[in-house]
Amino acid sequence: MTMRILFASHTFDGGPFKVGSHHLAAGLAALGHHVVHISTPVSPLHALGAGSFPDRARLAVRGLRVTSDRLAHLVPAQLLPLTSTRADALAIRSAARPWWGSVTRFLGGEPDVLLIDQPKLLALAALFPRAAVITRATDLPASDREAEAFRRCAVISRGLVATSALVGERLRTWATGVPSLVLRNGVDLEHIESAPARDWSARRGVVYVGALDERFDWEKVAASAELLPTVPFDLWGPATSAPIALPPNVGLRGPLDYALLPRALAGARVGLLPLTAAPSNEGRSPMKLFEYLAGGLRVVASSTATLRGIGCADVSLTTSAAGFASAVRAAHDLLPTGDGAALARSFSWSGRAAALDEFVRSVVPAPEAQAARS
Repeated sequence: MTMRILFASHTFDGGPFKVGSHHLAAGLAALGHHVVHISTPVSPLHALGAGSFPDRARLAVRGLRVTSDRLAHLVPAQLLPLTSTRADALAIRSAARPWWGSVTRFLGGEPDVLLIDQPKLLALAALFPRAAVITRATDLPASDREAEAFRRCAVISRGLVATSALVGERLRTWATGVPSLVLRNGVDLEHIESAPARDWSARRGVVYVGALDERFDWEKVAASAELLPTVPFDLWGPATSAPIALPPNVGLRGPLDYALLPRALAGARVGLLPLTAAPSNEGRSPMKLFEYLAGGLRVVASSTATLRGIGCADVSLTTSAAGFASAVRAAHDLLPTGDGAALARSFSWSGRAAALDEFVRSVVPAPEAQAARS
C-alpha cells in the first residue's frame, strides 16, 4: 500500500541541523510513499531574533521544494509565530491557501497520514481531517505549555512513536490504549562511512557536533580540555562564543554542513555528548551517538536514563565534570573495541524507516487509506 504522508516537523531541511524527521521522510519516500516534509512556519517576527531566519525565509519564498519524485519539503510562511496554543489553528488556516494546493498536487490528493513531531502543527489535522494522525515525540516536554500541546496531539492519534522508552511512557499517560512504538534515532551509514578510513594512529582529537544551547554542558568540556592541553577539541555548532572561559585547545568551529560530517569525524578519536541535567536530556536519543560510533570514534557521554540502556563497550557514561574529563582522557588513548561500529550498523535510517512504515501500516489499515482517496 502506497500512502500519502505529510510529515510535520520542528526542524526545516536545508539548515544547520540534519534531524530524524529528514531521514525518516527520505526513508519513507524510498519505500514508495509520497511524502511532504513540512516544518515550523516562519514569520516576520522571527527576523528579530538571531539564528536561522534568513535560511527559513529564503526557503519559504521558494515554496514547495521537490527533491525527488516522491519527496518534497516546505517551510510555510505566516504573519505571526505559532504559540503552542489553540490560536495556532486559526493562524495556520489563514496562511494555508498559498501552499495547500501545491502539497495536495504533489501528494496526488489529501494526505492519508499526518505524522507530527512538532505539536504546534496539530492544526494541520483540521485542514486534512481524513488523515490518520501519528504523534512522534523526540524529547520530553520542556514546559507545561509544550506538554499540553503534545497531549492534544496524543489524544487524537491513531498511533504514538517515541525516540526513547522514557518519552514513550509520557506519551502513553495522555493516550492510554493507543498503539505505540519506541523507535530510537539512527544513522546514515552510507554517508558516515563515505569518508576515507583512517588508522587510529592517524587520528587525533575530540569532537562535538550539534546544538550548543542550554542542554550542552560547557563545564564538562572545559574540564576535559584542561586535562588534555595538547589535544584539540573541535566544537561544531551555531555558536560564536561560550558562556564560560575555555582552554585554548577548544575551538568553536561554527555550523558544520552535513555533507562534511564524515570527514570531521574521520580525523577524531573521541565524540562528546556533554549533556546538562536539563529534564529534556533524560529522554533524548542523540543521533550523534550512532554517527560517532559509525565514524569509528569512542564516545563519552553524560549518563541519562536513555543512554544507560545502550550497553556498549565503546561508550563511557559519567555524571560529574571531573569524571567526564577522566573518561575523555582514557578514551583518547584506547582503541575502539568494534562494539560501537556493530551497534551503529543496527541503527541505520533505512531500518528505522522500515520499522516506522510497518507500524503506520498496522494502525492505518489499507482499506481505510484507500477510502480516504475516494
